[in-house]
Amino acid sequence: MLFRKPQLRNIHAKIERNVHKTKILHGIFGVRALESGWLTSEQIETLRRSIKRQLKPKEKIWLRLKPFKVLTGKSRGIRMGKGKGAAKHTVFQTKAGRVLFEFEMKNRRKKWIKQLNAKSPIQLDLVSNFCFDK
Repeated sequence: MLFRKPQLRNIHAKIERNVHKTKILHGIFGVRALESGWLTSEQIETLRRSIKRQLKPKEKIWLRLKPFKVLTGKSRGIRMGKGKGAAKHTVFQTKAGRVLFEFEMKNRRKKWIKQLNAKSPIQLDLVSNFCFDK
């Protein structure tokens, strides 16, 4: 079997119970998923590039996700049978509350989270590991 098909689970589950997936470990700020869903490798790269554009050269970014699920499919117009289709996409299955990216930033820029939400299929939020005074 070339690509083993994993068992499909309910991706619309509640916030994950694992603390290391929902807390910021490396950076000061993080991008958190507010919904459950799939992110393809192209969407992850688009989000990473848009975050990197907002950072200065010495500021770091950490990716806390890796697409590991392979989606296969046959091309259009092919009849049933004749084996499994070719690999089409690799996706990352996320749940609500998971931190996807972490980064260091000198000041908080809340306005570009709207740009990230426009580029992703799921709702995202900016979180930090310390409290701000209002």
